[in-house]
Amino acid sequence: MSSRDDDYRPSPYSSILPQVRLSKPRPKLIQVLDLPPLPANSNGAPNNAVSNEISYRETEQDLPHAVHHVETVSTTSTGTQQENNQFIQVIGTKDSRTEQQFSSICSACTKHVARYKCPKCSAPYCSVQCYRIHDGTDVNPENSLHSGAKKLCTESFYKDRVLGEYHARGNDEDRAKLRGILNRMHQDINEGMEKAEWMEYSMSQLLKQSETTFVNDDVVSGLNEYDARISAAMTDGTNDQVSDEELAELASYILNLEDNFQEENEDDSMEHLQQLKGLLPPHLLRAFECALASAIASGTEIGQDCESNVNDDHELQRINASWKPWWRPGHEFAMNESDVLSGVPTLDERILTIPPLPTLISQTNNRNLAYNVLDVLFATSFAMRSLASPLNDIHASNDAADLLLSQSLVLSNNAIYENVYEALSSCAGHFVQMNKIIRVGDSAALSWDTVASDVALVSSNRRYVLRLLFEAVDLFEFATDGVRKHVKLLQKTSNADKQMIKQKKKELEETKRQYKLASKKIEYFQSWCSFMWSADLCRGVSKEVDAFVKHWKMPEQEDKEYHIESLIGNMLENKHSMGIKYGSAIGACESFRCTPIVDDSTSVNS
Repeated sequence: MSSRDDDYRPSPYSSILPQVRLSKPRPKLIQVLDLPPLPANSNGAPNNAVSNEISYRETEQDLPHAVHHVETVSTTSTGTQQENNQFIQVIGTKDSRTEQQFSSICSACTKHVARYKCPKCSAPYCSVQCYRIHDGTDVNPENSLHSGAKKLCTESFYKDRVLGEYHARGNDEDRAKLRGILNRMHQDINEGMEKAEWMEYSMSQLLKQSETTFVNDDVVSGLNEYDARISAAMTDGTNDQVSDEELAELASYILNLEDNFQEENEDDSMEHLQQLKGLLPPHLLRAFECALASAIASGTEIGQDCESNVNDDHELQRINASWKPWWRPGHEFAMNESDVLSGVPTLDERILTIPPLPTLISQTNNRNLAYNVLDVLFATSFAMRSLASPLNDIHASNDAADLLLSQSLVLSNNAIYENVYEALSSCAGHFVQMNKIIRVGDSAALSWDTVASDVALVSSNRRYVLRLLFEAVDLFEFATDGVRKHVKLLQKTSNADKQMIKQKKKELEETKRQYKLASKKIEYFQSWCSFMWSADLCRGVSKEVDAFVKHWKMPEQEDKEYHIESLIGNMLENKHSMGIKYGSAIGACESFRCTPIVDDSTSVNS
């Protein structure tokens, strides 16, 4: 048996048989098992040493999925190191993604497959140690294979991150710094305005108390500082805090000094005067000179508008005689040239902006609203005649607004009327109770019949009605602005009693609320009149008002007992004892008037 084994020789053809092996997912050394001995060399030397390890390598080209390929396995002898291409290996199916994953070699060690990439330079590496070698941050100099070309990707990466964070924080810091600068500027402006107001008040008091015509250097230096404060305030856009009345008072004082100096011919004093006059802002000086010229042309004295509102009968007579209502015959209905240039909307433009009637109100065609409109027209005409000027030219006069509210019971007390006679009787009776008779001329007087005649004329034209209502709305808007400014001045007052300021502010807020309610109610009347004040309604209401005025006026019998003033006064005094309703009191006098044109339902037989 042993002799057979010793005599056994493998077939020389066994060397050409392929050895099939399963492909591995990663490279490894393949050990050849049971390889037969190779035949002898050409020179007769036996091949007694054969490499027992075959290195496996992959192809450089990617193969598609489910494709088999055959690769030659190299076997070399120790003597000749010749290739033996007769041993082959069949490699199974390979995944292209696996080949791409292990196709790159680590750039640091060049031995292992790179599993990672540098986020900065995209260099492949296999481990943390290799990344440090690649980055040049390895503490062991022996491992620094590329010491001559250190990239320092870690340092540059952190540098970019730190710079980005710094810039982001820098924007927030810049915004905070800018906010602090604005707050300091706002605080400085407020402090500067308080000092300017105090300087303004001090200089005004100094000029009021000064009785001499000589202005010394101290006053001039004080005015220099005063003008600097005012100029700074105007430059900062807060010139609303400057009191125009005190500046006008200062200009009046300077111009009065100029007249005195011209009479005395004092050259030195004139130099001081010119220097003092130059301290005023040019626009205020020009405005004051224009006001002075217009006052001289009209024969009025400077400063009388700064006085308290004292009713001078003679002056009111002169002004009232020169002013004529626009609804009277002969008055030009066109707008002033200054209004056109300043962009003031025309009457037609304002009528087009009237909103429609609210759809939630069911009784929009209620004729009784026309009688409430007559009350508002009566009060508005009365206020305009009392002031002898249009209501939109009095610059938010609260006196005119209070006068209109006190006369109109519809706006102040929500009165409701059922016919023309009840409305006009209430207006005339309230007129007599307030005793608001303002004289026009030497013998004439503004009485109830004059205002009622205005109502008869205005009610005959819908455009007249709307225009007069527009002027009433403008008056309340101006008055509301005046109250708002007064409240702001109260808030800036620091030396006064806080309780008194609180009470005064509460009163002003209530007044402003009444103005707004009255304005809203008039706007509703405008919407109603724009749609419901038809031509038939115009003729009917105007005729009734005119008949009421003509009957109760009776100029040939003014000294009789049944004159309207005395009659209404007696009725108001005896209404409780008579048991007659105030709204039906006029009906008790049917025997004294003509037959009504429209409504006889309220008549009571005497």
